[in-house]
Amino acid sequence: MKKAIAIISAAVLMLVSLSACSDFKLFRAADSLLSPPLFYDEYEGLVELFRSQTGTGVSFCAPYDGEYRSAIIVEDFDGDKDDEAMIFYRDASGDPVAKARCYESADGEWTQAGDFTGHGNQVESVTVRDMNGDGISEIIVSWSVSGVSVGKSLSVYHTPGNNVQFKEISNESCSVSLIEDIDGDSNDDIFLITQNSNSAIPQRSARLISFSGSSAVLKGEVRVDANISNYVAVNTEKSEKGNFRIYVDALKGERQMITELIFWDNAKGRLVAPLFDEETMSTMLTHRNDPILSADINGDGILDVPSQVEIFSSGANEMTIDPNRLYITSWLNFFDDGNETVINALVNYENGYMLTLDSRERFELSVVEETEENRWVIKEKNVETAEETELYSIARVPAEQSDGTLPEGYVAVIEKDEYSIIVSITAQGAERGVTADTLKNKILPLQQIG
Repeated sequence: MKKAIAIISAAVLMLVSLSACSDFKLFRAADSLLSPPLFYDEYEGLVELFRSQTGTGVSFCAPYDGEYRSAIIVEDFDGDKDDEAMIFYRDASGDPVAKARCYESADGEWTQAGDFTGHGNQVESVTVRDMNGDGISEIIVSWSVSGVSVGKSLSVYHTPGNNVQFKEISNESCSVSLIEDIDGDSNDDIFLITQNSNSAIPQRSARLISFSGSSAVLKGEVRVDANISNYVAVNTEKSEKGNFRIYVDALKGERQMITELIFWDNAKGRLVAPLFDEETMSTMLTHRNDPILSADINGDGILDVPSQVEIFSSGANEMTIDPNRLYITSWLNFFDDGNETVINALVNYENGYMLTLDSRERFELSVVEETEENRWVIKEKNVETAEETELYSIARVPAEQSDGTLPEGYVAVIEKDEYSIIVSITAQGAERGVTADTLKNKILPLQQIG
């Protein structure tokens, strides 16, 4: 059973969690605070042994994310019915790198079974998982560097049996990591996106690490888009054929975004990234000019991925990117043999909504953006005469400006704590069947980054 030792008061634990590596002296602070039922009596020997080896000039380095939030983790890692322990710490002065020390126990006695220098000054997270079903758990530690938001280092530690030294069997620098059964063999794998820093041309790869006995094995690798400034979100789902699919939303520059699709192809026996174009070395099919996150927008339980490839103007289908124009955003579902468009929409990212379009509206509507009024005016365009008829307008009203009342003639279609999206329908729009209820179904909220 899992046991994380709580050896300092709740107030101190909160500070440790916020700062990741606390400046509190581990045992000078703990000596006056340790008391039952905080596991001190049960693990007094471990605490004393660690103190005798390191002295008092150390500080905790507790994980700041994930399941474990204590600097001392005690569990039966190797399945021998006796507990093992891993302690994360940092020298209070001098070397700022976080460290880990492992211990074995037998007949109530603790012995050191490994000492490791970490790959950063913070412990981001710790996962304890039996990765290959052999009854022995691997300890997966994500190390990070304070102040650096992109990139981390993932280490895997393993002990093959009772009173055997722990070893670091894998270490990978990565931007994205995921622990799941990716290849469908009922054993967990580690999925990573890594960057090749030795290449003159930027290169990134998705990698699949599996485990055999005491070894970590690279089972699959595939190229992905290298021109990424930041990874924002990771979503997963099972395809109709049971493939475990990974969708990664990533920023290109400050605003543009793509979504990578990666999965283990059972028929081909390899990791694939079907949206990556080898000729352009990029993922263009899911490119958009706004940082629109993938989402299940129609509530069918399948992830929808946004793509902007068509200029919003009558009769134009060129695959051209022009950030000064409005674009149709096509929300796509991906299948093992292709994709389909679920919904087409115009996205107003700044104001947090999108206007869905049917096939006719894609070529018969025009939009006038009134920046000062923070409003879109929607018009119907007669393709033959080029005459335009105003149907309705959409505006955003901040909560602090509305006071619960709306401008005359407007109705709220989206209401948030911070703002409301409101519409006003013209007489001509009403004659053509536009109602507040139809617009509530056509104007949908949009998830924004930050």
